[in-house]
Amino acid sequence: MTLDRRGFLVATVLAGTAGAVPFLGAEPEPIRLTLTTETGGTGLRYRVLLENPASAAAPVRSVQVFALGERQPLLASFDIDPEAPRAEMSGPLDLGREQNVMALVRLDDGTMLHARSHVSAASG
Repeated sequence: MTLDRRGFLVATVLAGTAGAVPFLGAEPEPIRLTLTTETGGTGLRYRVLLENPASAAAPVRSVQVFALGERQPLLASFDIDPEAPRAEMSGPLDLGREQNVMALVRLDDGTMLHARSHVSAASG
């Protein structure tokens, strides 16, 4: 089999890129988002934990917490420092019934992440 000049160039480029490593190294570690609801001495609370927001491909811009069964579902809204290696938010929950609580994270590039937790009003 003979290769013309173009075929040789294409084969060389394909062979050279087959084992190529990205210039910037490995992909950034993904953001881990955890939403928990807790009962304690002060009643029912939510807790949102973000790990690795600073090392993500796009920094975290904001976090909103919603109680999906309420007339006004927005419980809290937070702006996050893009340099923070970890962010933790918590607050009280005063729910009238059993429902889902959701944390929504907006990254700088427009990507959205979410976590959900089911809460019983009797828990508080």
